[in-house]
Amino acid sequence: MILFVLIWFAFIFVIYKNSFFGLFQLNQISKKTVAVLFFLKGLGVVAFYVLYQYYYGDILSFDSGVFFTESKTLNNIAYDNFGAYLKTILGLQDNYNDNYIYEHLIKPTRNWQDGRIEKYFFNDNRTVIRVNSILHFISFNNYLILALYNCFIGFIGSIFIYKGFEFLILKHKKHFLFFICLLPSIWLHSAAVLKEPLVLGVIGISIYLLHLILIQRINKSIYYIFFILLLILSFYLKPFITLPIILFTAIAFWLQSKPSFKFKQLFFISIFLLGLFTLNFSFIIFKNKSCYNILLDKQKTFLDAATGGIFLLDSTKFVRLNYDTTLVNKVQNKFNVYTIKNNVPYIFWEHTHQKDTLFCSSNSDTASQYSLVYMVPKSKSNISYPTKTWQMLLYSIYLPIAYPLFINAKGFFMYIVSLENLIVILMLLVATIALFKVKFNSSLLIYLSLIFFLLFVIGITTGNLGAINRYRCLLLPFISFVFFYSISLLKSNK
Repeated sequence: MILFVLIWFAFIFVIYKNSFFGLFQLNQISKKTVAVLFFLKGLGVVAFYVLYQYYYGDILSFDSGVFFTESKTLNNIAYDNFGAYLKTILGLQDNYNDNYIYEHLIKPTRNWQDGRIEKYFFNDNRTVIRVNSILHFISFNNYLILALYNCFIGFIGSIFIYKGFEFLILKHKKHFLFFICLLPSIWLHSAAVLKEPLVLGVIGISIYLLHLILIQRINKSIYYIFFILLLILSFYLKPFITLPIILFTAIAFWLQSKPSFKFKQLFFISIFLLGLFTLNFSFIIFKNKSCYNILLDKQKTFLDAATGGIFLLDSTKFVRLNYDTTLVNKVQNKFNVYTIKNNVPYIFWEHTHQKDTLFCSSNSDTASQYSLVYMVPKSKSNISYPTKTWQMLLYSIYLPIAYPLFINAKGFFMYIVSLENLIVILMLLVATIALFKVKFNSSLLIYLSLIFFLLFVIGITTGNLGAINRYRCLLLPFISFVFFYSISLLKSNK
């Protein structure tokens, strides 16, 4: 704990002294203010740890703790076999035929081999594990320190989102910065060993690079190179969030740089509809499914995972049973090794073709031994969707915006979420009113479209209240932006 506090205050001191070597130099915002902001962000690291370690029981049982332990597992390979570590960092490892990788990485981890659940892009868990395995070299095997580094990356993202949008915010710039750093969901979920702080960092830096290239028109090849690298990284890190944000921002900034262009709104709507049509057509051709059906598949997959279960692994397949310890037998004198009882049904994925979900209606192999990956009870905050299509569509928008909202909240934390939901509703309401008042400003139209599109995607695919709140935190900077931008537009219009 002492070492964590020392590193935390070292960050604060450097920010206060020289804006962290000029990285956080902001117009109209003092270095002292930015330093105080990072002090408050660091409190989020402590709050997240205390919440999951002492309130929920054990942080190592949850996603953030799993990423911590698995990145440490990968980091250990560097000391034992640096060549294998370097290949794994570069994505050149053989997950199926290399026994060293199986024994030292796949077998002792759960998220690395998460390709067993069908994905339409890449297994972005591996990106998080790779990044944090590198950070582990300077984290001293301390969760709080590793979380602080992630918090700092997320803070960079928030600061660079501010730097990218600041030219459009004419009023309340400081309040805008506070919102994108300290709204409860951002404050909490960007202060842990999770995907969110890394995604926030990628998004923020990408937006600022687009600002330099398209708004300030600085033609430096290094900016283009960095942007292309970040775009590639976006494919490996929550692409359904990062890619739309980067694409919509590129369109918005390009139109912003063309004041004489008369048909901005029509141009954007045409591009948006063409993009949806192309995406849907591509999935039908290559996946034999429409975008809507793919979203429903993701919803089913998420709900299946949220129901929990006993997850087992051997050299050929990954197995999921119902969460019932009477279905398995523990092998004596072996740590976390089990066999499956006779006549037990289960589903499984073979390593050689992970996208195919296979079913065994009645187990007959009681001799095969499996390593226990994890036992997960059913989540208490799962959500049931309506069966009718039109109801599901409306419900999927409602969930990430207004659920819960005080009257249906249960417990202290749901009241905190309710308060944030109320703020989100008010900000979106003001932005929607402004959209009509200022005759469909192109930037406002683009970002409101982006927000509602991604809220719908999150709402329809994520059947768990906690996960919805966590995923939505990445949209809160943009919800804050449309609110403060709307205030600027309305005052200018008046």
